[in-house]
Formats: sequence, structure tokens, C-alpha cells
Amino acid sequence: MNNQLEIHHLSNNLGYFAIYNFRDMFFCECSLESGFMPITKTVQIDKEMFNIILNDPKNFNQYSLRSQKNSELFKSVHAKRPLGSKDVYAYFKIGNKYFVDKWNLDDRPLQGKRIATEVSQEEFEKHL
Repeated sequence: MNNQLEIHHLSNNLGYFAIYNFRDMFFCECSLESGFMPITKTVQIDKEMFNIILNDPKNFNQYSLRSQKNSELFKSVHAKRPLGSKDVYAYFKIGNKYFVDKWNLDDRPLQGKRIATEVSQEEFEKHL
């Protein structure tokens, strides 16, 4: 289990979003206002789009993803913090691989590049 998931937390005037790179698979995840409540879109993108977003996030329009179907390969479990702890954990599934990203609330705001490390399926399923 030495695989890693590369995560880039980015933002622009439309909000915050993340792009992910695992091997040759690329994804974009963002929250879109839909009129009633926000919806989360997670779509698979190609390497070229990944690099465009990474190099120029200010000009990325998250709403361009609105009509695209969510990826069935990618699943994220919203960040969780154990009671009384300053550590936060976010879990991800890509295909049959599982990852965790851990950070501390005292760290600077969640922006930039992070690396999630592989965990077992059992560890992932504990947090569903």
C-alpha cells in the first residue's frame, strides 16, 4: 500500500474546489449552488484539463461541470474530526484504492498541494 493521492485545494471568485491526481486518473470536485442547496460535483477530467485548472484556477468556471455526470470511480467522505481532537481526516476512494488525508486545525488554511496516503478498505468503511 504505497500509493498516494495528490490533492490540490484551490479557489477563485466562485468558491473553493479540489483537483485530484492518482496515477493516470484525474478528478475535479466542487460545490455548486443550485438554488435550493449546494450540490457536490465530482467529475473525471483529463490530464490536459487538470493542468489547465492547476495552472490557472482563477479562470476556471466550476459551473461548467454542472451538466456532467458525477464519476462513479471517485468517492470522498467529508472531513471528520474525533471529539476533542484538532486532527481532521478526509477519506477518499478511487476504484478499489482507499486513501486518507490528515491535517491539524492549527495548520494554515487548507490550500495548495497535499498528499493522501493509502489505507485499507476496512479503515475507509469505518468512516462511511
